[in-house]
Amino acid sequence: MRRHCRVLVTGAGSGVGQGIIKALRISRLPLTIISGDIAPMNAALYRADEAILLPKVESPGALETIVGLLSLHRIDVVMV
Repeated sequence: MRRHCRVLVTGAGSGVGQGIIKALRISRLPLTIISGDIAPMNAALYRADEAILLPKVESPGALETIVGLLSLHRIDVVMV
């Protein structure tokens, strides 16, 4: 029996991010897919099971904010 996994895909609006989401969707893995992006109007945020708005990495305190979001949303895997 496989453990259910919560996967965050960052840059979900990019071609690579969308490809990762598509590949995860067609897999047989027990996943919850969470899309993450810096743009709130990005359509990719609404193609996953859940969505998270992420800060720009250049923003002050971005690392701490992202680490906090990973904990808050119980993220198991991050795909950048």
